[in-house]
Amino acid sequence: MLKNFKLLNIRNRKINVESKLFAVLCLCVTIISVIAIITNFILQLTWTINLTVFLGILVHLTFYYYAIKGKVSETGRFWYFIFNCATMFPAWFLNGGALGSTPIFLIFYLSIAMLSLSKKLRVILYLSFSLLQFLVLF
Repeated sequence: MLKNFKLLNIRNRKINVESKLFAVLCLCVTIISVIAIITNFILQLTWTINLTVFLGILVHLTFYYYAIKGKVSETGRFWYFIFNCATMFPAWFLNGGALGSTPIFLIFYLSIAMLSLSKKLRVILYLSFSLLQFLVLF
């Protein structure tokens, strides 16, 4: 079923599985971000959070575009996840904490990072994420 969906570019055998998985992640996060903007309008949250989510959509779509072409390296994916983890903390406080859409993004980012990064970069990502959590909380 998904093979016939041309937007995903799954049939292209020149692209490795990690890039395809990363492209699907970027597309899913973009869809979730659009839903988050709509719910933020319904909840009458501040416009700053919608602006940051919109800027995140632009980043996700840019990485999606390059991922379906097979041009995102493992280092590029690593910096994508670092960017997402760094923007997670302001979004947590502006978007209602555990009641907002931030936990959904966190689950996506960390699960796909586990699948698409090498062991070395996974360890660096999780240590960076833990350090950011520590710095924000204390």
